[in-house]
Amino acid sequence: MTESPMNPAVPTNPVGLLVVDKPEGPTSMDICRVVKGCLRRGGAPKSVKVGHGGTLDPLATGVVVVLIGRAATRLCDEVMAGEKRYIAEVDLSCRSTTDDREGEKTEISVIRAPESAEVTAACAQFVGTIEQVPPGALGHLG
Repeated sequence: MTESPMNPAVPTNPVGLLVVDKPEGPTSMDICRVVKGCLRRGGAPKSVKVGHGGTLDPLATGVVVVLIGRAATRLCDEVMAGEKRYIAEVDLSCRSTTDDREGEKTEISVIRAPESAEVTAACAQFVGTIEQVPPGALGHLG
């Protein structure tokens, strides 16, 4: 295997975690495919295991933990058991058929804009452990 700045040597059985700041657009699996491709081009075997610790939607940006090698992929549950924090932007002037910005939007007529305290109080219900079922997943349940 030839080593250079553009083609660093990759161990035969690479193992580790890679923290990726995922931009909007690619899926978590797209990120894994890119990482696996880089490892393969660097000399890793075709059988190298690459997975991710949790799915981020294509519209979402943020951290994707990429697990490299069988030993790392076995730690997935432990790695993902940690606390997570989310930041969201909400447009209160319309609603969407998919509850995200990709769906068809319908403008909401507002009699008065909510006060900051009202928005904070409404957001409080989204703090803590929440089992979310996005509308897009409903079609997969049968």
